[in-house]
Amino acid sequence: MKLAKSSILYRGVKTFLRIGLLALFGGFTSFSQPGSTFIQSTLVVIALSLFLLLSSLAWEYLVWVNYNFYVTSDSLDIIHGVIRKNEREIPIGRIQNVDIRRNLLQRALGISKINFETAGGQKTEASLKYLDKAKAKEIQDQIRKLKSIKTEKRKKEIQEKPRTEKDISSGLSEGKLVFELDLRNLILFSIFSLDYRTISFMAVAFGFLADLIGDALPLDPFIGSLTWIKALFYILGIGLLAWIGGFFTNFSRYYNFKLREKEDTLEYERGLLNRASGSIPITKIQLISIEENPLKRLFNYSTLKIETAGYSGTQNQETTEAAIPLAKKKEIIDFSNKLMEYGNLEIKSIPKKSRKRYLLRYTLINIAIILIAYLTNTTIIEFNYQITLLLLPITPIAAHYKWKNKGYQLKQNHFISMNGYWNRKTLITPYYRIQTLINTQTIFQKRWNLKTLTLDTAGQYMLSKNPKAEDIDQKTAQKLTKKAYQKFKNSLKNQNQNQNQNQNQNQN
Repeated sequence: MKLAKSSILYRGVKTFLRIGLLALFGGFTSFSQPGSTFIQSTLVVIALSLFLLLSSLAWEYLVWVNYNFYVTSDSLDIIHGVIRKNEREIPIGRIQNVDIRRNLLQRALGISKINFETAGGQKTEASLKYLDKAKAKEIQDQIRKLKSIKTEKRKKEIQEKPRTEKDISSGLSEGKLVFELDLRNLILFSIFSLDYRTISFMAVAFGFLADLIGDALPLDPFIGSLTWIKALFYILGIGLLAWIGGFFTNFSRYYNFKLREKEDTLEYERGLLNRASGSIPITKIQLISIEENPLKRLFNYSTLKIETAGYSGTQNQETTEAAIPLAKKKEIIDFSNKLMEYGNLEIKSIPKKSRKRYLLRYTLINIAIILIAYLTNTTIIEFNYQITLLLLPITPIAAHYKWKNKGYQLKQNHFISMNGYWNRKTLITPYYRIQTLINTQTIFQKRWNLKTLTLDTAGQYMLSKNPKAEDIDQKTAQKLTKKAYQKFKNSLKNQNQNQNQNQNQNQN
């Protein structure tokens, strides 16, 4: 099978814009020397532009001619290379997700990019750039169909009538709509969600504007060369622009978000400018995250994210995919219970002495900030450092809310942990997904007889993202470790018994 012919034009122009403009700039500066007329320089630039564009198109044509892929019953085979041939074979059984993406220009050309992610990886294993829209959907359904057939054979599910290939195909063509993000909730989600990645960009972009406006303010000299006016304007400006940028980013990303259930898979599609679709295998779910920032908690909203074994919910380690971007918390809990059946979302608080620890920590940090501000004021630059004293009254409040938003619970088959204030995450994971139980104690925790119990789960690429009971009593941590380990063994035992029973009944 071949890529779409229109991909030659798209990739050729993209290559030209990526490397051609730099070459054109160099060519223009080289030929715009004394003695050269403007018309001569312009003709040279136009000729060089045409040469680079035609060269890019010719190269992409050779890439297209030498690019072939095949979907067999066992693997996805890709053969490509102009100068050197490369052959790749990806087993169908290893493919976790087939993700289709289309930006605005690709949608206009009727082409799509397909990403293939495999089990055990946190990035895209292979990509097909680019296929016709209908062909991309056909490949996605074909691979899903092959995976379903293999799953049926492997699991040997008990059924009165064995499922045929036709039954599986019909199941793939239709899906039950389980969630749709309407316009009202999309706007609320965009308002409630701050994209922190835009803050650094806004900080640089806004710095120049802050200087211009700050210098133009006709205020009296006693303010201290407008230092604090500039700082306040700078901080508020960054926050406002970051919020506006986050609003449009989230609105565009989750526009027309739909989540469907097809057999043992959740399939999503979303996007205004960049349309994306993908799947989440229900049988591979190892962790559910219910996330709430202060605004969401104020209006009783939550976001549901899902982590599966070998699948991070996104491509190229960009971000975790939201299964439900925004809904009322009860709706989130009800849906997540259908996936994991963990029961009530009960959270046990950590010891009150942890709150005292946070109070002491924040007090020492704030005193250090005040001293640094004072020394800076007396030795480097004069400014109203007294404003840092405002940190002291809010210290007890910060310590209390940090303590209040931490907790844990050992359920019959699941471990639940809650951490974070600005983005509170309630993580729910089944015991059989546990890889390692880790007890840690820092030198600061030791003074308070506190420990942290971390449950390292399969597929987590950062320890900080694992479920954890943080700052709990030392004896409690030891008891929790024993209980969690016992529940882990019982969970595995029950799973093995269920599998054996299914196999025996199937044989009979």
